[in-house]
Formats: sequence, C-alpha cells, structure tokens
Amino acid sequence: MSRLLALLAALTLLAALPTAAAHAKRSPAKTQSHHKKAKKLKAPKADWDNDGLNNRYEKKAGTKPRLADTDRDGTLDGREDRDADEVSNRTEQLAVTNPRMADSDRDGLSDPDEDPDADGVVNRSESLLSWHPRNADTDDDGVQDGDENAGVVSATTPETVTIALLRGGSLSAKLTEFTDVRCASSVAAEENSDEQELTEAELEAAELESETEDAAAEDGFADEDFEDEPRARVAALNGCSIDVGAVVSDAEVESFEGVLEYLSLDLLGS
Repeated sequence: MSRLLALLAALTLLAALPTAAAHAKRSPAKTQSHHKKAKKLKAPKADWDNDGLNNRYEKKAGTKPRLADTDRDGTLDGREDRDADEVSNRTEQLAVTNPRMADSDRDGLSDPDEDPDADGVVNRSESLLSWHPRNADTDDDGVQDGDENAGVVSATTPETVTIALLRGGSLSAKLTEFTDVRCASSVAAEENSDEQELTEAELEAAELESETEDAAAEDGFADEDFEDEPRARVAALNGCSIDVGAVVSDAEVESFEGVLEYLSLDLLGS
C-alpha cells in the first residue's frame, strides 16, 4: 500500500513539472515587456520651443518638442504641412486631425475640405488665415468667420484693391488716405486664435505703429503728401505690401457719395 502511495506521489510531481517550466519561461518575457513600456511625456500640453505645437502633438507630427524648426528649413514646425494637405501642423492640432494623414477620419473628405465648426470656412482657408478651425468666430467680434470680408487680393490699381473673398465673389473698393490698414504677423495671429485675447506684443505693435506715423510726419511724410497715392502712404506708414496674393483677414467698407471705400483693411503678413 505504501509503495502504491509513493508511486502516485511521484507521478503527480512529474505531471506538475512541465507547467512550472512553462510558467518560468513566460515570466521573464512579461518582465521584459514591462520594462519596454514607453515613458510618459512630461508637460504634454506645454510648448517648450514656442513653435505653435504642444509637446504631445510634436510627437504625433514627428517633430522635436525642444527644437522649433526640427528639419532646419527656416519654417517653424507649427507652420509646416507634414502631409501636404494645405493645412499647417498648427491648424491640424487645433482641428484635432492627424498631421500625417490627409483624410484623418477616413470619411472620403480630405482634412483641408472639412469644416468642423460649420462656419462656412474649410480647414484649408482657416489655415491660410490662421483662424481657429473649431471656433466659428475666431476674433470674437460677433461676426462668424464665414461672414468676414476675408480673402486674397486679386487685383490692384493705384487707388483700388479687389479681394477674392473666401466665401465666394469679390469685393472691390477705393483705398483712401483715411483707410486704416493693419498688418499682423501670421505667427501672432495663430497665437491669438488660440487665446482669443489681445497680447502684450500686439499692444506694443499698435503703439509702435502710432509712433511710426508720428515719425513719418516729422520726416515730411505727412498724409497730404500722399493724397494722390494712398497705397504709397500705406507702405510708408505701416510697412504693408498690398499686392496681388496678399492675404486679407478682414475688410470694412462704407459708401461715400456712391463710391465704396475701405474704412479698414487687415492684412496677414509672414
């Protein structure tokens, strides 16, 4: 009887050995896999290099969070177009699309033709104007982006500027010595599209513009010197270039004695 019990015990021990060995083989693999887990990115919402992309999105775009121009081509990572879909990386980030896919949601409509905020302005145009693709009123002026007089200058004469509007059609009006022409950096516009408020840099730019006008008047560039050349006045006082292809973020017009004139013209510079 005792021999039979001993034999059964030995058989039970032998049957357990393969299971223990298999478990031992798997354990190192699990441990190794555990060590291979990627480290969490520190400060994912921060923008360490001030290129317009947060640290998390830099990883998605394949750019470096501590280098503003990863490929050193003179263009900030936020203004690059990784997937060549006419939408900058910065706008892709705001639109929550993939900077490496031209059709992020695979719905058959490419990212540049999407309009996530339903304001009548597609992502391609939102990117061109540095507007927010998920905010229907980027500048918070009570007018939807799609209703702004925004577009690209299509023709000019010494006194007239014609804008091909993004919403369709065109706007042609006279540029006078009283037209308030403002030039904004596209980089500043991108930052403002996210924060929706006036920055200290913009306030300083406005003050500088005023000082420039005063200095120009003192140097003999008074308004009356350009009565017959309003575009020359604009170039001298504001440093703007109103040529074909210039991007206009907004334009305000009014009719005077049957003639349409620009009260203000907002240009987007480089």
